[in-house]
Amino acid sequence: MPVLLALIVPTSAQAQRLSVPSPIRPAPTQAGAHCLGEPRNKLTLEHTVAGSINPLGIGNIVRLGWCTPLIRKPGLLFDFTNFDIGALFTNSPTDVNLGVQAFLSPLSILVLRAEATVFYIWPIPLQGAGFITVNSPQEFTLARLSPDPTGFNRMTGQPEVPATTAYGGRVMVGMTLQGQVPLGKRLDIAAAIGANIEYWSLSSSALSGLPLGGGFYSARRDVILLGSADWLVMSTAALLFNIKIHRNSSLKIGGVNDLAYVPSHGYLGNIAGGLLVWNVANLRQLAKNFNLFARVGTFTHHQFRSGITIALGLSIVYELVPKPAKLPPPEPMEPAVTAPAASGDPSASPAPSVSPSDAAPAAPQTAVPPAAVLDPPQPSPAAGR
Repeated sequence: MPVLLALIVPTSAQAQRLSVPSPIRPAPTQAGAHCLGEPRNKLTLEHTVAGSINPLGIGNIVRLGWCTPLIRKPGLLFDFTNFDIGALFTNSPTDVNLGVQAFLSPLSILVLRAEATVFYIWPIPLQGAGFITVNSPQEFTLARLSPDPTGFNRMTGQPEVPATTAYGGRVMVGMTLQGQVPLGKRLDIAAAIGANIEYWSLSSSALSGLPLGGGFYSARRDVILLGSADWLVMSTAALLFNIKIHRNSSLKIGGVNDLAYVPSHGYLGNIAGGLLVWNVANLRQLAKNFNLFARVGTFTHHQFRSGITIALGLSIVYELVPKPAKLPPPEPMEPAVTAPAASGDPSASPAPSVSPSDAAPAAPQTAVPPAAVLDPPQPSPAAGR
């Protein structure tokens, strides 16, 4: 959705966005695996919980989706094509979101995404929590996001509008290009790059006294948006090595870059770091996919944040219809037939068993999606980015 290094913890609690690519929709590894590894319709339940430090936050995502194969024509470009639509619910200590999310993969290397949600925000006594207005983008500071007991803006000395409630809607469209190439029997390299465009619109009593050029703080994206509605552009790129540690498990490690840009006032925020994902493809029939992920990064561009940022989380995909099948039992080892010994007594030695992960691929799979590190819904902590 890295090894834990030294981290910089804020001096007080915050409620910001966790911007980590969640590996909630890992790609299958065999042909004709349109929906969770099989070419057939499936009803799935996806659950993600994630949190971050610098900024501090935690969030929860639940998605009920229906997946159907799109193009059943055999071939590397069509083996992973599908259409997946579902209901999306996300919440944190300061907001709740409900909506619809859809993925369309016309090619194995291309994923199109659309999302529409309605939301409600409320304040709690933490940094960045609740609906916070600003008179200008220059007020995007840690002091402005912190509850001020004096009730006055520390920069201007004017009375400060406290965090309050708001409601509104958000629409997002995006696309991802992705691919995976085998480097050996147990190692693949995967790459993905994606971009999303979001439109935010909301209503709140705090907007009535907003001056021209003012705006509000989007904690879910950790940016300032102008007026009562604005556009936001986001992009995420990842390069991962996929190590097959078991026929049912893999370890993905590599780098990731997460960017947020607001065209209305030219703001750019960026996080670069490392990503580590442990994936179990079939969790003893309890779940179809299990992922534990961690990201350690740093702010290359931000209005005021700096130092190390850490994100941790886990995601589980349940296959509701049809129910996942049991894992096949290990193949029994058969004795290898050898020539009789010189004494005339026959002798046989057991031939070593070869697991599917050890077998050489029939052909290079240069277009297999790389564990979809970009397209799943991103977890949001106590309020956002």
